[in-house]
Amino acid sequence: MLLTLGATAAAAEAAPPREKPKPLKPPPASSAPAASATSPALPAAPPGAQPGKLASVAPRVAAPEVSSLLTADGKRVTGTPKLASGKLSLGDDAGVAVDRVIALDCPGDLAGWFDIGVVFANGDVLHGVPRSLQDGKIDFACDVLGPLKLSSADVAAIIFSPIHSCDALASQGDFAGVVLANGDRVKGVPAFVNEQNVGLDTGRKVLQMPRERIRMLVLRPPMPAIGERTRQVVWLANGDRLGGTLSSLSGDGFTLDGPHGVLKLPAASLRAMWSEGGVLTPLDSLTPASVVETPQFDAHVGISIDRGPDGWLSIGGRRYARAIACHATSTCSYDLAGKYSSFVAEVGLASGPGSAVLKVVVDGKTAFDSGAVTSADKPRALCVSVASARELRLVVEAGADGDAVGDRAVWGWPTLIR
Repeated sequence: MLLTLGATAAAAEAAPPREKPKPLKPPPASSAPAASATSPALPAAPPGAQPGKLASVAPRVAAPEVSSLLTADGKRVTGTPKLASGKLSLGDDAGVAVDRVIALDCPGDLAGWFDIGVVFANGDVLHGVPRSLQDGKIDFACDVLGPLKLSSADVAAIIFSPIHSCDALASQGDFAGVVLANGDRVKGVPAFVNEQNVGLDTGRKVLQMPRERIRMLVLRPPMPAIGERTRQVVWLANGDRLGGTLSSLSGDGFTLDGPHGVLKLPAASLRAMWSEGGVLTPLDSLTPASVVETPQFDAHVGISIDRGPDGWLSIGGRRYARAIACHATSTCSYDLAGKYSSFVAEVGLASGPGSAVLKVVVDGKTAFDSGAVTSADKPRALCVSVASARELRLVVEAGADGDAVGDRAVWGWPTLIR
């Protein structure tokens, strides 16, 4: 299947226009779900946001001015990207094999909110209108791909009302059921979805809840596979993510061959692209062996994966789809088992006051020391050898001011290379 889009990635000619939500009658009292306040609440939608209407807001992070490529040797190259014969080049550089691209960052605004659509179990995220779920099949009017019939086994969640784009792939743990608009959760097995209601089998009865009261229906955790085969992931201006094989890229557009077919999109819709799998393992896809930190105000802050308190993790105006953030002072340790040759990342501080020192420690020896950095500094790329190493530690120390409060270190595009 070959699908070609015109000037925007947010709509396809084959996709039917979104319909305004029909007025819904309140459910009978017997079918109203019991509130459960056991889960952390997702951020509230922006003022005036309505289900079925794109709730994009001005990004908190400035868009990059030009495209730039982070290579496997920890260098940044800027210019106009072009992919030919399996090599991605910018400007006059010789190019790098696409399966060794750590990240390509492209200019342009990025939708801050995801209003309605589907999150796939493989990590793809697509805008569109979920029309129905019945007998394990989902009728989905996708903005980019047009009408689709999906197997519910391939879907992790259905989003009915706006959430921040970086929360679309946030793990809900082993929870399955409904997340209500107020953040409460109701456990159960999805029974059906129609134009007005969502049915949830709680084991005792099937609850019927109006779609307008639901933030998302969670079927299973999204589990993007980082396997032996390399794939490219594209991040679009409207917040969509699609994985597959990137076969071409130029000023006119790019071609991605993935599980949804061969898709051609305009270059102007691309906000980032990265490779994962094969020789590249994103560090944020691994679970730390340990996290040791100094509590702030007697509270353990922990680490953040792929998102910050206000949305995308960023350093000096550069946003990251994959990143790890941790406060000073802290140490995150990872078991490497001697499987990798090098570690690549960009480091710096998120917005805020103060300074910190970021270090990479390999088998007890400091391999990288940033010196004191502040949020005014640009991201600093690094590449350190981890050949035959057993342990990698990401260390954040207080800076010259000696005050660790609010010092939030970011490790952008953190990648282990075999």
